[in-house]
Amino acid sequence: MEGTVLTIEGKDYILREHVPFTHKKCYRCKKEVSLDLFCKNARRKDGYGTSCRSCSRKTSNELYRKKREKQMLESAKQPHGEVLDVFTRLVST
Repeated sequence: MEGTVLTIEGKDYILREHVPFTHKKCYRCKKEVSLDLFCKNARRKDGYGTSCRSCSRKTSNELYRKKREKQMLESAKQPHGEVLDVFTRLVST
């Protein structure tokens, strides 16, 4: 048995030392990576985000791209002449 044994009312309890963790599993890529590769998040119990920085970066870039395309399409609907045709050709390539 590891740790100190504490007996309370005839029952034995093992007190183990706190061992700080150094790695965490990323929610998105499912890889076990160092805590240095996670962003801090004070709302989480462990103090770190759920996905590693590279996965977070990929996700935010995808969301930015989608939002930007949507904004471009919305602005292209305004009366600007050939802008919509040019934009749709650029997006489709």
